[in-house]
Amino acid sequence: MKKCISFDNQKFTYIQLIYQFLFNDYLSIEDMRCILHDNKKSEAEEEVKEIIITKRDYTNKIYTYLEERKFLKYIEEGESMSARSFGINFIHSESEALSHDQLQSMKYKVVATITLMTRQVISANVPLEDAYGTSDIYIRKVDSATSSQRLNEVFMHSIIDFCALVKKNKKANYPFWIRNCIEYINQNLHKNLSLLDISNELQMNPAYISNQFKKIVGISLRDYINKRKVEEAKFLIQCTNVSLLEISTTLSFADQSHFSKVFKKYTDISPNQYKNKLKK
Repeated sequence: MKKCISFDNQKFTYIQLIYQFLFNDYLSIEDMRCILHDNKKSEAEEEVKEIIITKRDYTNKIYTYLEERKFLKYIEEGESMSARSFGINFIHSESEALSHDQLQSMKYKVVATITLMTRQVISANVPLEDAYGTSDIYIRKVDSATSSQRLNEVFMHSIIDFCALVKKNKKANYPFWIRNCIEYINQNLHKNLSLLDISNELQMNPAYISNQFKKIVGISLRDYINKRKVEEAKFLIQCTNVSLLEISTTLSFADQSHFSKVFKKYTDISPNQYKNKLKK
């Protein structure tokens, strides 16, 4: 049953006079009710459309996330061909533009994807120097790309190289305790990790851990921890609005000065300079 739309006679009389003056036609009370009813129907339809659009946008974001996980799984397994065919669709998928300039928007997507690939190969125990070095090389190439074609070439080659790193690393076969040590560090970057903490976790002699870690991995345990913290800091600067002070605290640096010193040691620039560079 439809709701009755009501209004007082005095107001309706004024409306009739104005309507007759403007259109030289008579407006009945039934005509008025139809107009009001149609307007309310139109508003309801607009609300339904808005709900549908919102739901579609939300569904697209879920789909993009699932696609991202599939893509990163291929990277982790070193499946270059599958990753490339998946990656090009992922980059060119219809999603919210990150810049008014189409090429710049694509660059942002590629840099974000390179960051994700870097983190993924590190979790697959690729040595830090190899992962970070590859990331830095390709981010510079992305920055200098002047066409979408060149950007696609750079992106495809980055996938090939990251997959090659994974395959190469699989031959390294770190000892079980080294893999456990790396996993423990990666899961506890928010803590002020010490050699004693790791020794207690692994139930192994601290001196043995320190000597063998450097011998097998190629860098000292402290360098590995600091490099992982810096990489996490770079990710937080790139992908969140968290302040540098909060990042420093979250990653358990002694203070912001210590954070800046460690960050600069491995990147040659300060956290603030890195943040400003991303804005350009």
